[in-house]
Amino acid sequence: MLIRIICGVLIHLLCVLQAQCSPVLKNKNSAERQSKAEELLKYMNKSVDPCDDFYDYVCGNYGTYNPATIEQPSTGLLESLQTKLDANIKTILNADAKEDTAIDMKVKHYYRSCLKMSELGDKYATKLREIINEFGEMPAIAADKWQEAEFDWLETVGKIAYKYGLGILVKLQFSGDFANVTENRLYISEQDFDFARGWYVGDKAEVLSESTTTFFANVLSEFLRIDDMAVALTTATEFLTFERSLAKVMVNQQAGDTVVETYVLRSLDKAQANYFPQFDVKRFVKLAVGSLPNLKIYTQDKYLQNMLEVIKTTPKRVLANYIFFRLSSAFIMQIPENPDNLADTCLAKMKKYFYKHFDNMVYRKFNSREMEQGVHDMWSHIKNVFGKHLQSSHMNWLSPETRQYALEKLKTMTLEVVSFQHTNFSEILGPLEIGDNDYLGNLQKLLAGQSDIMSFQNDYGPQISTSPAYINVENSIKVPVAILQPGYGWSASFPNAFNFGVLGALLSHEMIHGFDDEGSKFDAQGNSHKWWDVNSNKQFKKRCECLRPQYKNFTFAGQHLPDMPNQDENIADNAGVRLAYNAYLNWYDNNRREVVDVESFPGMDFNYRQLFFTSYAYLWCSDSYSKLRSTIMTDDIHFPDKFRVIGPLSNFAEFSKEFNCPVGSKMNPSKKCEIY
Repeated sequence: MLIRIICGVLIHLLCVLQAQCSPVLKNKNSAERQSKAEELLKYMNKSVDPCDDFYDYVCGNYGTYNPATIEQPSTGLLESLQTKLDANIKTILNADAKEDTAIDMKVKHYYRSCLKMSELGDKYATKLREIINEFGEMPAIAADKWQEAEFDWLETVGKIAYKYGLGILVKLQFSGDFANVTENRLYISEQDFDFARGWYVGDKAEVLSESTTTFFANVLSEFLRIDDMAVALTTATEFLTFERSLAKVMVNQQAGDTVVETYVLRSLDKAQANYFPQFDVKRFVKLAVGSLPNLKIYTQDKYLQNMLEVIKTTPKRVLANYIFFRLSSAFIMQIPENPDNLADTCLAKMKKYFYKHFDNMVYRKFNSREMEQGVHDMWSHIKNVFGKHLQSSHMNWLSPETRQYALEKLKTMTLEVVSFQHTNFSEILGPLEIGDNDYLGNLQKLLAGQSDIMSFQNDYGPQISTSPAYINVENSIKVPVAILQPGYGWSASFPNAFNFGVLGALLSHEMIHGFDDEGSKFDAQGNSHKWWDVNSNKQFKKRCECLRPQYKNFTFAGQHLPDMPNQDENIADNAGVRLAYNAYLNWYDNNRREVVDVESFPGMDFNYRQLFFTSYAYLWCSDSYSKLRSTIMTDDIHFPDKFRVIGPLSNFAEFSKEFNCPVGSKMNPSKKCEIY
């Protein structure tokens, strides 16, 4: 008996180490299982031939049940996760608990002060003007009293950065060197823009700009009490035109702009020599930081050079209005007409500053340890299978040296659930006195507390995100707590065909990013380093070129998808679904006896392989607001969700085999693209 027990323990340990065994025994009769099956079935449109359009076959009725609106312009699984996460956060914020920490209570006080914003009335505009007057006068408010000769844009934005940590015109922050993560650097880069690039540049930019001018004029009137609407409209028109000029060279990921190519590293002295006298770099840094750090500096030259040229031709009055409006915008919150929506508005505003604490509070209260273990088990399967794939004959197009280094990078790649368990929340919030009545005062204290520029270390990880993310400079996949919410992308009671098709595909997608075009520029330690040899890189690009014409031929909202030089997301989608599928088959083959009768959903007539592909398509079921569909492709480096199904599966022979798609059908073209 003792020998049998010991053997059982040893077998279990071996299974865990080799990632070969099922982490849980599934209950095929669970209510959760039945509910998920019903959900998948109601979204399907079985009148569609799966070999003609597998996305519409699986997701054809999704929009009927989850329609996008102007208030919620997109719906989908990731948006549902966000909605559930927000609900959990509000549940925590609305009630005190005995396990609340002192920092938890400060966050709750901040939230409750926000809920009282509608009581502020006319005092709001007075307070905003007081904040502006800390740094000078806004011409649109001061009118003829404004003194142009006293205005110094560099001094103004430098002092604002020092007091409130806001990057206006330029953003200054300290972070690790992407070329050597053991070194700290100073970064001066483009400001954070309110809109995506497509709102500033391109065919629709003029129309979009016109539509937002009235909105911003109304903001000036309502919040800063610029009562003359003609002045408000002129001011809004001028500063939006100025912002468009700044944004025309903002980072363009669709065109393949990368961190490595965007920044130039210099000593502070050389940066000063490069930009002086138009931009006194040393003076700006000293104003913003309070001293001159002994660090090399990365500058985003293309943006800075354009910014200085634009400033040369911009009247000081327009520049001052822009700067002070950007300052006041940090404190402006529009009160919704429906009081019931105020909580959502407050939560949205707070995410920028409290995303770490929100995730941590949700993790502590709602985290499923079973789900977290499921993520790590799945990761082990995927990592193991990709390692074997890299050593197989399929990868002979890589040189032995590059293939060996790819294995080394894979070995050191890590996965982390971003719960912020070890974050010291008292470091910034601890000294702050936050009450539950004065929202603007609380926000001033919060920004002033964070304006210590040395505290602005980059956190490479999702900010209230719902999807995993690969971080090149860490060689790590970050998994947000949102995706740990059970019943969405994973459950112990679901068939693993579903779990691998949804969560497994997301993890596999992120893993591939470590080996795509951008990933090939970062080594196993996360340093900027091109580790591919010339021939391997040439073969990789040749294989990738197959994707560009294929995706360009797809149409969405009446137009062809853009010819995007950066194919990294398509690479990750195509290789990711293959990897997740092979990892699932590996798991299935090693657990066939235990799970053969539970790898299905009730009422769904699919074998376990077909269920994987159906689940993968379900991952991307979505709807988008009709009037915004044409703008989606101008900004996102991901193509619309439909093509994240159609593209990868039409390139995957195993899919066509399982659904008996004849060669030449839309889902089984004779020419296929394969990267990994």
